[in-house]
Amino acid sequence: MRSSKVLPAASLFGGMVLLSSIFSLQGYLLDDVIACYSLSDSAKGLAAAVAMVCGVGALLLSFFLIGRVRKFTLLKAAFLLCSLALIALCLKPSFAVFVLLWGAIGLGLGFVDTLLSACMSDLYHGEEKKATRMMCMLHMTYGLASMAAPLLFGLLISRGAAWYMMYSVAGGFGLLLLIFTFIAARKGGEDGLGGPAASGDADLSFGRILKTVTAGPLPFFILAMFFHGYFLSGLNTWITRYVGDTLGSPLRDISLTFLFAGVMLSRFLFPFTGLKPEKYIRVSCILSAALMLAAVLTGSAWAAVILTALSGLAFGATIPCMLNLACESVQGNTMLATTPMMLALYLGQAVSPPVIGALESAAGLRWGMLSCCVIMLVTAVCCIPAAARCGKPQAE
Repeated sequence: MRSSKVLPAASLFGGMVLLSSIFSLQGYLLDDVIACYSLSDSAKGLAAAVAMVCGVGALLLSFFLIGRVRKFTLLKAAFLLCSLALIALCLKPSFAVFVLLWGAIGLGLGFVDTLLSACMSDLYHGEEKKATRMMCMLHMTYGLASMAAPLLFGLLISRGAAWYMMYSVAGGFGLLLLIFTFIAARKGGEDGLGGPAASGDADLSFGRILKTVTAGPLPFFILAMFFHGYFLSGLNTWITRYVGDTLGSPLRDISLTFLFAGVMLSRFLFPFTGLKPEKYIRVSCILSAALMLAAVLTGSAWAAVILTALSGLAFGATIPCMLNLACESVQGNTMLATTPMMLALYLGQAVSPPVIGALESAAGLRWGMLSCCVIMLVTAVCCIPAAARCGKPQAE
């Protein structure tokens, strides 16, 4: 790794830690928030819902900012917005303000989510193997931070820190990261960090954006991300209930841990396998669907947990590989790849829980889990033509 890329890359890894820490806060402090504001019914999830809506809004707004604002400039603004809103939460404001602050955080997170992958692709543009490796490591960081953040919060609270001070811990880290990112931008130079030279035309028309998003492999990658979002959210939301209630096993508490252990191991190992990303995404979804189908059909809790972990090992590197390949297909305008793909992922994740919940009510959760297997096969159907189109120049 060239020295000029070390600091910018480190700031992107830090951004993934911030992203993961904030998502961890939502769940970890939920009981304290409910007790503090005496919440009931739908109000319990209002802040999270508003944050998600604003995150989607940020992705939509990104289309109007592509080519007009430097990526690292927008990333620094997103870090600042998240950090200030988090610190403001420490004041225990009224619930209305609390929800508005989470809306601001969601807005910042939406930008961070699409910018991290886009900036990493810009940073290692033209270095195929290294770009794939760094993208996989970037997304592996999310899983590691998701495991570490709750442990840190629990340790601090056990030593006497007030629950609401955890917001300042994440916000303080965000401010330190912001300072570090300013230094990284100066040391690394702007051209490799999403400046005009790395982000295409300074003013992209709606027609140009639409043409890019609907050309080459990108529309297939967008569809693949939607279906993969359904699959991933389905497992994340329902695997513990399936193992615990449907199979009646105490292994429910480790099922999700095993799944994400497989995902993180996949992202760590993939760069060392020598596999071409184009070949990998063609088979990863089929293999993971087959493993999940076996997990559901066996009826054994231990087999389900182990096969789910193996499924995570099979598909874990799919998202970073798809993002990297998509960014390479729209060289110079990487946000035109990451933004619609992350938006599709969000939508797929939003659709999955209610659909599987309806299937559980109608026919049992086993059918809901089987729907994940079918959807993962649909993801593979989208990945195959996407991979075939990678590397082919787009028509102007």
